[in-house]
Amino acid sequence: MFDKGVNILVEMGPDKTLTGMAKGVMVKDKTILSTMDRKKDNWDVLLDTLGRLYESGIKLDFGVLYGECGYKKVYLPAYPFNRKTYRPLFGEQENEFGKYQNWVYEWSWRREDAAVGCEIKNGAVIVFGDENMKNCLKPYFNSDKNTIYSVSIGEEYSYDGRTSFTINPAKQEDYIRLMEDIKGKVSAVIHMWNYSSAKNSLSELLENDELFYKSAYSLILLGKALIQRQNDGVRCLRLQTRPFQYPMRKEL
Repeated sequence: MFDKGVNILVEMGPDKTLTGMAKGVMVKDKTILSTMDRKKDNWDVLLDTLGRLYESGIKLDFGVLYGECGYKKVYLPAYPFNRKTYRPLFGEQENEFGKYQNWVYEWSWRREDAAVGCEIKNGAVIVFGDENMKNCLKPYFNSDKNTIYSVSIGEEYSYDGRTSFTINPAKQEDYIRLMEDIKGKVSAVIHMWNYSSAKNSLSELLENDELFYKSAYSLILLGKALIQRQNDGVRCLRLQTRPFQYPMRKEL
């Protein structure tokens, strides 16, 4: 067979019996290949054989090989990754693309100095919330400069004589009395009555008097009491999780 000009022998049988016999002849410059091997993975053996045939100059129809086999595509990024560019090259159009590079914006991050916090001056700090909220905020203030008061919601006005108040959110006189019972200057007011409230719609806010007075309208009554006391330079901060969008943080 080799004497008749056959240079490549491919065995398509269930094993490599014929190829073993052919290699025993010790024919030089001849290619002897098998497509199966019971000691190896048959698919790997077949692919190796096809690769060697392709290297030998044999034209193969790889479309037929993968025609009935599905395979997953790997989506490579169009932008450079790990110092490599994976987008396809389009010949002369690549040079034309460079003309439009200046037409788009490019991210440029600039480092900025951290914002400087506002210093709370000497005086009382009023927290419209329960004792737990007041205690959570205590570490952020100087106890020698600022006395922390808590204001809870109730039906009638009450004061324990130390740092805890209870007022009716709908009564203007309770806010005024609160300011009178706090001796000295008020430096800051932190409104947290709605901090842990559930989300409410605008219609619920307008139809529910209790909800209305402890949220939006309490800020108005509080502002009137502060102005009546002529307490300039008070910093007001309203904290909430999500109920309403009317943040209040300004100097009165």
